[in-house]
Amino acid sequence: MRKITAANIVSAIRQLPRNQDYNYISPKTKGLIRIVDVIMPEGGIKFKRWNPANGEKPETAKVENISSHAIWRYANAFVENQPVNIDRVFGGSLNIRSVLESLTAHTPQFYYCYPGRIEEIAGQVEIKSGHKHLMWIPSDPHRNGIIVEKKVNVAISEIPMQAVTYDLVLPPALENAGIDVNMARRHTQIQIALYLIGLNLGFRTWIAQNDKGIIYNDKPLIEQSGIVKTLQDEPMVYPHDGAVSPRRKHQTKWFYPKASPAIP
Repeated sequence: MRKITAANIVSAIRQLPRNQDYNYISPKTKGLIRIVDVIMPEGGIKFKRWNPANGEKPETAKVENISSHAIWRYANAFVENQPVNIDRVFGGSLNIRSVLESLTAHTPQFYYCYPGRIEEIAGQVEIKSGHKHLMWIPSDPHRNGIIVEKKVNVAISEIPMQAVTYDLVLPPALENAGIDVNMARRHTQIQIALYLIGLNLGFRTWIAQNDKGIIYNDKPLIEQSGIVKTLQDEPMVYPHDGAVSPRRKHQTKWFYPKASPAIP
């Protein structure tokens, strides 16, 4: 399955003509967008937006920025030939989402579309008019600098088929570290994901000292099945000089099991 990256999207927007201003996809959204600067390879993207109908002018419009983090979040939502609701990607937050969506739609590999919406009430299913979506179709590019609608004969359920949830509590070391809470949560989620990957592969995992207190399924990671308690007691490690050095305390390691169990 092909994936698109933040660098791909930033590069495509950078190739849009600079001598024109861009409309939003939705005619209900008034105003114009002007690209000020595109920072390679992964953003940000600096732009201005203004509404001439309100007497606004580009000369007095402030320069705003779409961060690399937002572009990555956006890029990760796309699967080839599948409609994506951008409002859902950003959870209705970030007031730059319609700008990013509109600029992307002007690039050759993206189309906007209106798939049907599956509505189920009391067991009765109907297909209703859908909301605006964006599609990445790399096999069928259109001319650069214009927006093109793609007619689609699909309907999308607004109820997810499956949800994956973590019982996640930050360890005090991260919670009280004075760093952005979203960054702390991402770090914690990655540590849990690494532990679960190792568990499913039949590996034993050593977690960095400052992450052993992360709570997963009501227990600290250090108490979970498949976690190496200390490197000093690990037969694969202690014979090697320096392998149990304090300098390595921030690394996550996987160790092969004595006998490989069946993967669940």
